[in-house]
Amino acid sequence: MAPTPSTPAAAETPQASTLDGIGDELRAIAASMATKADLLVLTTTIQDALRAEMAGLRSEVTAQGLRVQELERSHETHSTRLASTDTALARQGDMLLQLRRTVEDLDNRGRRCNIRVRGIPEVEGEEDIEGMLTALFHLILPDDNPLDIRYDRAHRALRPRLLEDGPRDIICCLHSFTTKNTIMKAARDRPTWEFRGAHITLFNDLSPNGWASIRWPEEVPRFLEDMGLPPVQVPDWILGPLDAGQRPQRAPRRRRGRSPQGPQPHRRGM
Repeated sequence: MAPTPSTPAAAETPQASTLDGIGDELRAIAASMATKADLLVLTTTIQDALRAEMAGLRSEVTAQGLRVQELERSHETHSTRLASTDTALARQGDMLLQLRRTVEDLDNRGRRCNIRVRGIPEVEGEEDIEGMLTALFHLILPDDNPLDIRYDRAHRALRPRLLEDGPRDIICCLHSFTTKNTIMKAARDRPTWEFRGAHITLFNDLSPNGWASIRWPEEVPRFLEDMGLPPVQVPDWILGPLDAGQRPQRAPRRRRGRSPQGPQPHRRGM
């Protein structure tokens, strides 16, 4: 008699087939899994690759370290040279300043017998400059002090004649510094002198740099106010010749800022 689906034998047959299939699959999976030997080989391969990469990185890091050390040594060398160069430049700046002052002093020493006369009108043709100066100086000097005035040279300022600037200054070099000093002392009694219908002013003849280094008297009150110092009375004989429009020629005005060390001593050349 053949089994029917309702009998136990017919019910166990499909389950057994399913279990057999699962067992086959598990055996196939187990057979395809890596063994311990395979894992050891893979681990060894990875370790070798990492060692090779680490060796390369170690070489690069070592090379970078050497480069950094070389850069640090080079930086120290350049820093030392730069500091030495800065020191040399500062020393040269002081030397140039001292040289400039020395040259300016020598220039002013060469002008120590000079007088710059402003305001004498120019005439067409040849001028008797020495005669005009002698008459002017005798007007300035007191009657009880006659001087033998001799000139080494006398001429107009060496620049083009410009009508809008007025007459050119006359620069004269007196033979004796004593004579020049006596005339300048007498000229300080007045800011200007009347001579042949013109207002005449006398100055010490300084180099252009000497004039540029002088602080104009009208700036002194403002300078003292900025520095918080009490005001001073400036003599009229100083303020007079330096009024607007009567400054010495080629004497550019230069404003000076406040020094961080406070007011500095100022020298006036002869």
